[in-house]
Amino acid sequence: MRRVRAREWRAGDAIPGEIELASQFGVARATMNKVLTALSDEGILERRRNAGTRVAARPVRQARLDIPLVRREVETTGAAYGYALLARAIIPDGATQAWLHLSCLHSANGKPFMFETRRINLTIVPTAREADFSAVNPNEWLVDAMPFTDAEFAFSAASASPEEARLLHEKPGAALFLSERTTWLDDQMITFARMAYRPGHSVRTRI
Repeated sequence: MRRVRAREWRAGDAIPGEIELASQFGVARATMNKVLTALSDEGILERRRNAGTRVAARPVRQARLDIPLVRREVETTGAAYGYALLARAIIPDGATQAWLHLSCLHSANGKPFMFETRRINLTIVPTAREADFSAVNPNEWLVDAMPFTDAEFAFSAASASPEEARLLHEKPGAALFLSERTTWLDDQMITFARMAYRPGHSVRTRI
């Protein structure tokens, strides 16, 4: 912020990358990622995958969507959080890449809250291969273990499949709230998650 305010970095200027800035300031890359993400959320910087980071030409207030923690979503309602890993598999993708596929059920006061399916890029996050996802849910594990440069959110309604209806205690074809989230580190996808919530779920943001 000092450099922006002093016009060392002017509107529209490209700034150094995360690794170089982390070295300059003597901090971890994950810490620098959080700083740049916060300044981007405030509209001070513009971050684009494959195009680097620039000082915003026209700083604006932006809507903010943090990576939500399912545990926090449940506990803020006053309910007790529960989690179960339903399935885990490693799927090869070509000669050198593989994906970890997970299916999880999150609950509130013992009742189904959200059914999650997720794949994690083991080339980018190799430590996920040995992680105990029966003890910690992948949402919390990734937030703690892996910085990201970009995230994309999509929200929609979807009819419950027979599996989703069974797990969420709904009728087949019930209208579910569907949230899909993809995160990247530069141009490499870290994870894709598909989260199916029971009818009535909502999402709030702030600006």
